[in-house]
Amino acid sequence: MKVSVGMITYNMAKYIEEALQSVLCQKEYIDELVICDDVSTDDTVSKAQSILENSGFDGWKIVRNEHNLGNRKNAVKCYSECCTGDVIIVADPDDIAYPDRFKTLIEKFSDPEVCMAFSNATVFFDDDTVTFPLWKNLGVSYDEIKNQDGYNKKILKRFVVSGCTMAFTKKLIQSCSNVNEKCAWDMWLAWNAPFFGKCVAIDRELVRYRQHSNNDSGTARKKKGSGRFGRLNKLLKCVKSPINKWFFDTNLFGACLVELKEGLPDTNEKLKAGFLYAIEFYQNILSLDSLKKSERLKILKKAWNNGSYATYRGGKMQYSLDRLNVLLH
Repeated sequence: MKVSVGMITYNMAKYIEEALQSVLCQKEYIDELVICDDVSTDDTVSKAQSILENSGFDGWKIVRNEHNLGNRKNAVKCYSECCTGDVIIVADPDDIAYPDRFKTLIEKFSDPEVCMAFSNATVFFDDDTVTFPLWKNLGVSYDEIKNQDGYNKKILKRFVVSGCTMAFTKKLIQSCSNVNEKCAWDMWLAWNAPFFGKCVAIDRELVRYRQHSNNDSGTARKKKGSGRFGRLNKLLKCVKSPINKWFFDTNLFGACLVELKEGLPDTNEKLKAGFLYAIEFYQNILSLDSLKKSERLKILKKAWNNGSYATYRGGKMQYSLDRLNVLLH
């Protein structure tokens, strides 16, 4: 089994040395390291080249795009075209891999049915010393995603897999490289993956996931207040926010998921039916802003009664807040 590490870069000179050193200290587990640079205007490429030339590792190459592709297209190019391994491990140029990350991920692909493995991560910030587990920030627990059925259900409710924690087969990324322009590449891959094989969650933090002003992803954010004051803030937000703002997270997530509707793979009919059921829920949520109040309330009530609301959005508290928002706006 040939293993590639893929890294996409754009103006990451500040962080790339630390990221590359965390990769190179595990070089015995990989066959190649591929960097796809998206026309950086700083010295990202020269720094990377200098580090790699002095690393004692020969299996590397740097691909420089002729013009800027953006994060989504550059990622697809790097992982599906430039990397040649059977298994591809994602390494972001601003993150730090823990010393046993590659070994732990690669072991999961000894099962030929596995097409993707991913882990938890340690989120940290440049401007302070706050750290916390990525899954906690995303509202995900290992027990919810430790088996395939749990994973399949959870990915229809919220973002679960961050690209910086991923490893996947070349076959998988090539099978679903037509990432919709509305979606992040990792979200698209996480949705498609169960149609092609097993998705394995690793209950460990295998990478330090840096948050800073130049992040392409908004996956993790500093934790807000909780408890009584957190609930009060949520109520005030509900009262003040117009519908399109109040339902923003669901609209953003759902709008991306809806794009899968016409192109869902036919490899698993039961799974496909589950996706279509979720897509119908999100389509209804997306329509709320254009409807009369009475119609909005009917949609929410129907979703609550048939169980789709609790499955994809939340419990009684969330339902009450949503009804209040619909009534006020």
